[in-house]
Amino acid sequence: MFALSDIPGWLKLLGAVLGLATTLVGVTVYLTRLRLEGTDRTRTCEKELTEKRSTVAALEASVQALTQSVYLLRRGKEEAETVLAALNGALADIRQTLGATADSVLIRNPFAADTLIFLTAHGAAADRIRRLQVPLHTSVAGAVLKSGQPRAYMAALDPDQHFEGPDAKSGFESQAILCVPLRAGGEVIGVAQFLNRGDGSAFTHADVERATALGQDLAPRVRALVADPETLRLLGVVAASDQAEG
Repeated sequence: MFALSDIPGWLKLLGAVLGLATTLVGVTVYLTRLRLEGTDRTRTCEKELTEKRSTVAALEASVQALTQSVYLLRRGKEEAETVLAALNGALADIRQTLGATADSVLIRNPFAADTLIFLTAHGAAADRIRRLQVPLHTSVAGAVLKSGQPRAYMAALDPDQHFEGPDAKSGFESQAILCVPLRAGGEVIGVAQFLNRGDGSAFTHADVERATALGQDLAPRVRALVADPETLRLLGVVAASDQAEG
């Protein structure tokens, strides 16, 4: 019978070495597997981190763009308000020179070709007419815009010329009316209206000439405001819901 003591020493040593080698191989395989799994996990984490960094960068860019847009809008509105304030100051000077009690500037509605809108207005009914619209083809202001010729008249004496829509809507009674075209770059871009002299008298031919000459100081400011329809939106002059007044 074969006994363990019969196995040569060198063979026992060889078996022990082989066993140790097998164990080392097993440990190496295990550690390699862990390392590979760790590498895959690391790569996955790095990929996710890269994607999140990209998302954050995109969000930061969007926030920066939005901030810039808000800044530009605010700056654009502030600049437009500065121009409008200068326009209103010039109108007040002309109104005082003519002895009128109310004034306004009408321009084409950029979103409704057949209507005029009030760019600005002053007087007892100003707040009630700012968002009203005036038909281009059936109003004296529209005729002045199209012809480029000033006109002065008394509403009671020339009822066919006077469009009563704004008066009816605002409760204002127009009596003496003076309309002058505002020219810029060879184009009539608006109409300045002066109404109701303080003494109740009609505007004279001299008033027409004076208003026409002084009105040229208004035209560049009006042009700056009407050049971009979005400026009118920023100022609240127009809105998507505006409807023409018949």
